[in-house]
Amino acid sequence: MRTIILAAGLGSRLRDICGDRPKPLFEMRGKSLLEHSLHSLAQTGIRESTIVIGYNGEMIQKKIGQEFEGVKIDYADNPDYATTGSMHSVYCALKLKKPEDCLILDGDLVFNPRLTTQLREDYRKDLALLVNCCGNGDETFTILDNDGKISYMKLNKKVDITSIRTREDVYEFNGISKFSKEFISEMVKFIDGEMRKGANDLYYEECALQVSKKIPWYGLVGDGRMLVEIDRKEDVARAEKVLDRMSS
Repeated sequence: MRTIILAAGLGSRLRDICGDRPKPLFEMRGKSLLEHSLHSLAQTGIRESTIVIGYNGEMIQKKIGQEFEGVKIDYADNPDYATTGSMHSVYCALKLKKPEDCLILDGDLVFNPRLTTQLREDYRKDLALLVNCCGNGDETFTILDNDGKISYMKLNKKVDITSIRTREDVYEFNGISKFSKEFISEMVKFIDGEMRKGANDLYYEECALQVSKKIPWYGLVGDGRMLVEIDRKEDVARAEKVLDRMSS
């Protein structure tokens, strides 16, 4: 199974501590976020990964190289990283490749490999990792139907989430998904159509939600203590706790 890591963005909110480095190169305990992710993926048996680069991408290539802990690395470039959403980065990684089963994850995560093992071993082919709401500040809120399929997904910047934040059946999407080659093929078609209409600022999960009208997309609720997305300085302390639990 191939992994696509989205590492093209500016990471402007951490610029004061990252300098000119891409956010995925932010270091914790002597390793960049990308190295922590690749280490976790290697422990689950992943052997191939495509990293989508953009902002100062040559720094990532120099740091990570063509192989990391047995994971072969190739790169896809998103030259329009400053004006496009993660949908476009996914498209850059997929457009020249034959559709195949894959994991897609954001490049600013610290996560326990047990989470990706749970995703890979789950019998459902198309699956998003969800956690209980933790009020992180950049939530993508998700609701599951009675069959465990994703029936609702909204980024808080596009909707007033006050009315749903307290619901017990609302979860957060945190940037890790498993997709079958059939789902990936439909995503590429949908993204291509959106790009033809000039819609380049969508997130890939928004596209997946549209594809889920044809192919079911399920949610797997994992342990939120095993994963942190690094968006702000205060997230670093939470990520340190994830690393502590992994080493204990």
